[in-house]
Amino acid sequence: MPIAYTLKIDGQPDLAPSVNGHEHVVTRAIWTLTGTDGDLTASTSASTEFPAPTKETPFTAFEDLTEETVIGWVEANADPDYMQSRKDIIAAEIEKQRNPYTPPTAPWIEEAAPAEEEEA
Repeated sequence: MPIAYTLKIDGQPDLAPSVNGHEHVVTRAIWTLTGTDGDLTASTSASTEFPAPTKETPFTAFEDLTEETVIGWVEANADPDYMQSRKDIIAAEIEKQRNPYTPPTAPWIEEAAPAEEEEA
């Protein structure tokens, strides 16, 4: 089964008081990308800067924002190679969980015998 990814905005985005005649402009959002594969989960966090609004671009008033709107901005403005690198990190972590490495004991170290249980 492929890894399912979800993006969540972490708290309040950064705001500028006024930009190009618009008030309370979102300038940056911190987000977490989580990957899930069955019972295995891994996450990574980052942030994305947003371009300043212009008179030619649509503007969403702060009071009309939803998390889905800001997630859409992250997806539209984050570098695709960077997003893929985040997914690669998550996939590697999930693979480590699936196949954890247990290093062997060095040959000169005697393995401790199991402790004998005390009788009650």
